[in-house]
Amino acid sequence: MSRRMKRMMDATIRNPIGLLLLAWLAAGGQLPPAIAGSLASDEPPAAAGAGANLADTAAAELRVSAAISAGQELAALQQIPLSERTPEQQRRARSLMAQQQHLQDAFDQFLKQPAVQSALEQLRQSNSGTSLEPSDFGQVQAQLAQMEGAVLFYPLMLEDRLELVLVTADAPPLRRTVAVSRADLEQAVANFRESLEKQGNDPFTPAQQLYEWLIAPFEAELAQAEAKAILLSSDGALRTIPYAALHDGEQWLVERFAFNRVNPRSLADLGTDSLESLRPLIGGVSETQFEGTVGGRDVKLNDLPGVAQEVDLISELIPDATVLLNDELSEVELLERVRNHNIVHLATHTLLMPDTPQDSLLLFGNEEIVTLQDLQNWDLSGVELVILSGGRTALDVELGDEIGLTSFSYLMQRAGAEAVMASLWDFSDFTPTVLMPEFYQALITGYSPAEALQQAQIAMIREAAGPEVRQVKASLTIINADTDSESEHPSLRGFAHPYHWAAFVLTGNGM
Repeated sequence: MSRRMKRMMDATIRNPIGLLLLAWLAAGGQLPPAIAGSLASDEPPAAAGAGANLADTAAAELRVSAAISAGQELAALQQIPLSERTPEQQRRARSLMAQQQHLQDAFDQFLKQPAVQSALEQLRQSNSGTSLEPSDFGQVQAQLAQMEGAVLFYPLMLEDRLELVLVTADAPPLRRTVAVSRADLEQAVANFRESLEKQGNDPFTPAQQLYEWLIAPFEAELAQAEAKAILLSSDGALRTIPYAALHDGEQWLVERFAFNRVNPRSLADLGTDSLESLRPLIGGVSETQFEGTVGGRDVKLNDLPGVAQEVDLISELIPDATVLLNDELSEVELLERVRNHNIVHLATHTLLMPDTPQDSLLLFGNEEIVTLQDLQNWDLSGVELVILSGGRTALDVELGDEIGLTSFSYLMQRAGAEAVMASLWDFSDFTPTVLMPEFYQALITGYSPAEALQQAQIAMIREAAGPEVRQVKASLTIINADTDSESEHPSLRGFAHPYHWAAFVLTGNGM
């Protein structure tokens, strides 16, 4: 049995109704008349006795699981001009349209539930436009039709359960309910984060638990959609995790899917071709002895020797790159030069200050500080990709009523950048030295930013980095204590632990 078929079977078996249907099919090869009749009907299921309710519920589950293939069939029929369709094709098209409408009506009713309405309102108030809303799904679906193998995953956390929504190009939004409370889910997220932030920790158990809750319920649908890329719009604690580092029991999800976070600012350009040429402006700070008070805290920042190697390796791959290193890097110089480049790459210290978020900073040359407040005045129009290879540049902080929940990543988008690659936690100084050359090599090869990040992460997992990176790894003389520690699990040694590769996430138009 293929791996994909096994996952589809597992997803069916997890569903009691699916298990019952499998048993029926195995016994006689035929669906019970009540279920077969309900599936064939173009009318919504009607309430009746217990047996009919079971049949109707089973039929509804089958409609949902078959919605993608039905949508694909309908799309093919709609390509045939009406005047050229046979009576059977026209009848089939009407039947499929009715089934799709039933699913859409059911989803619309779900959105009207008081608990769901309350959760969506809370999301609007807390995220200040950084998450999609169900009203955006129609636009997303139209754009998915232009992106081969892409789907949108939208988890919604309620107090007593988790609601999962999958949007594909070929069906109304599909929904699954997972019986896990917000408190239990947030604890699992905290456990997962803890397992990722130090190489000596074992991430498999928490990574598999979150996979079971978040992705496993839609395995059959992901297979039907032939998904290769998952667009993400998450809320709450789920914004702080890298879905790439979830584990299905056989492999990390990044080995199956590219991941791209989206928000309302992503929708205008989502799926449009980008980076036909690579014109990077690279700013880096490898030498500093910054000492000062930031947000009421004493801060001391030391040299980042890995940055110089990171910049050198990228420059070797793209000789025309513009480099501003150490004292050459100032805010004025960067913003003056940016108009001639479509990639901005900043390799430097970052500090996230949750207590005084306006003081969160990027360190430029000559100990110049650029804060989150300063970023509100930047103009990055024409920049297709910003890369922030310092730590925790994708995490959110609250920046007042006007901006609300935000991050370095979001403010770069707000300034005009189409996509931003940033990080969820601090890591070894040399982690970007290994990952970034792989990322740029994939861009040169023709991968999209989301795909290039996936390829770079897979290279680190499989220790398949190119010769230049292998040379760097062999010559590292300064090793962070966390990096030097070895996991007992052989598949987590070296740079294969998600501590190194999973921190980076892509937001915006990375497809």
